Amino acid sequence: MSTLWTPGGEVPVDRNPAEQEPDPAPAPAEGVDDPELAAQMQEMQRQLLEAPAADVIAQHLMAFYELAAMHLGSDQPRLSDAKLAIDAIDALLQGLAGRLGPAEEAIGSALPQLKMAFVDAKDRVTAPGDPG
Repeated sequence: MSTLWTPGGEVPVDRNPAEQEPDPAPAPAEGVDDPELAAQMQEMQRQLLEAPAADVIAQHLMAFYELAAMHLGSDQPRLSDAKLAIDAIDALLQGLAGRLGPAEEAIGSALPQLKMAFVDAKDRVTAPGDPG
């Protein structure tokens, strides 16, 4: 058995994967008294574990996109909340460049539109004497 260096110290690594046990099923949901709800949560965890991480992260990026769009499109735009969501998308796209699969291009091409919507919303909020 060899080891792998990590910031927390050396970690043993078994280099013989044939002897490794298969990944266990997700643990039952802790703190859930309803067995039906616990079973549903366990099934959701199983499905999540089967999905490629890139797909799950891309879904979360789309949720950030929708969050920003909702904040910008409201009657009283919450610019700081929208900016946080936009910045999160931008940071993740830059930090994970080339690793998010096909969704990366779609999200990356939609981001400039979201940034323009932010500028428009900011102009609406700061426009003096709106006749409307």
